[in-house]
Amino acid sequence: MAAEANAPVPAAPEAPKKKRSPNRLVVEEALNDDNSVVSLSQAKMEELNLFRGDNVLIKGKKRKDTVCIVLADDNLDDSKIRL
Repeated sequence: MAAEANAPVPAAPEAPKKKRSPNRLVVEEALNDDNSVVSLSQAKMEELNLFRGDNVLIKGKKRKDTVCIVLADDNLDDSKIRL
């Protein structure tokens, strides 16, 4: 019975980690009034295989979809989108 008392206790299963989309970006205020254009950093555009002038579908928190045109902006962080 002493061997049973020293047996390792199985660890509790870890809670599943929430998967975040790699395409999730933080919105930054636009510099112009054109609602059909979004700006991304050049590195993020290359990561997502986008080119200047490509159309993108943006999905918002309230399940709204918007189609916009992509432009490059060198003054923007990789984790942000300007629209």
